[in-house]
Amino acid sequence: MARFLTTTGVSYRLEELIKNAEERLVIISPFLQINDRIKELLEDKDRLKLDVRVVYGKNELQPDEENWLESRRSLRISFCKNLHAKCYLNEHEALLTSMNLYEFSEVNNHEMGVLIVRSEDPELYKQVYRESMRIVRVSNEDRVSNEDRVTVAKVASKQRSRDALRRLRPSRNHADIGNPRRGDSVSGVWGRSLLTRPDRIANVVTGSGTGIRTPAMSRNTATSVAMRAKRH
Repeated sequence: MARFLTTTGVSYRLEELIKNAEERLVIISPFLQINDRIKELLEDKDRLKLDVRVVYGKNELQPDEENWLESRRSLRISFCKNLHAKCYLNEHEALLTSMNLYEFSEVNNHEMGVLIVRSEDPELYKQVYRESMRIVRVSNEDRVSNEDRVTVAKVASKQRSRDALRRLRPSRNHADIGNPRRGDSVSGVWGRSLLTRPDRIANVVTGSGTGIRTPAMSRNTATSVAMRAKRH
């Protein structure tokens, strides 16, 4: 026989349903904002490696909420477009209710629910279970494991670190001009003209004309570079 529940009863039976799950746990709630008490219960099920399916559908998860859910190895999270049903079940009971697994709803809203006990009404429980699993199947989980998500996050983090190091790396200085094979040490057309016009190298080094004085190279170095440039 199904049992009618008010707001307080729904909150209580939901906690008991999660606590008493031993084989499976299904949470279907369009909105998710899990309070600390429910998180403690789910963390305990995660330690026991219980198969937990969480389906949401009405909004993007907050970063903290998403990170917490994905850090639980036994939880499989999926998104179901146009989801409006709210259902919570384990292998013993099913709870159909108006209440989302949302902290604000538990505290502020007027909710109702119906508790179905499998041993008392096996046929009704079976119908609820079948429909709940259908929603799980059609939801978009992308079939990505939590380990895969962590791996992807690590790869992305390493790539960002490499990009940051490249930006911090100093560019080649003017001394590189002394090696004619490193003509890319000065960018653009100006760099190529230095290797083909020895007089411009001298100007750069000695400060004559409109060049820029570069202490890193002496006049002898400039002469050497000019001779090499002529041979090339």
